[in-house]
Amino acid sequence: STQSTWDIKSNQTAFLFLSLIKMFVLAIEDYLGGEDPFAVLFLICLVVAIYFLRFYDKGPIAPPPSAPTQPEEYVPKEPIDPNKPFTKEELAKYDGSADLPIYICALGKVYDVTNSRGFYGPGGSYASFAGRDASRALGKMDLDEKGDNVADLSPYEKSILQEWVDRFDMKYPVVGK
Repeated sequence: STQSTWDIKSNQTAFLFLSLIKMFVLAIEDYLGGEDPFAVLFLICLVVAIYFLRFYDKGPIAPPPSAPTQPEEYVPKEPIDPNKPFTKEELAKYDGSADLPIYICALGKVYDVTNSRGFYGPGGSYASFAGRDASRALGKMDLDEKGDNVADLSPYEKSILQEWVDRFDMKYPVVGK
């Protein structure tokens, strides 16, 4: 029959532990001169009890940590009109700093990214994209890039921008232009 690695390690650990106890008993017998077998037994029990209290008495088992709770999904208060035109000034209001949804514009589409507030809201990794046309910054892959002109982007940068737009199309509702 084959033994699992766990069984072999368990047997090796048990053998090592028993060997240490045997060496401890022999040392105590040498110290006491073998005169009092009950003293040896008492000391062995004391050492074993201390060992188990030290390494095995960890108190009640704590329940496993619960999975992080997801924030409630944001539900728009007003109906969505994907053709609603936004000015730069109006879009700037939706940067997550007020009690408004968070919008990002990319390639002429305005997306409601409120459900990803941790990324696009204040303090988030992509907070600089919120409330503005982030097309150029997305294409350049530069958080500090300003402006919305994409005409001078390289073909590679345009493909990166398109990948972002495709991702936004799959994940977020379009709320305007």
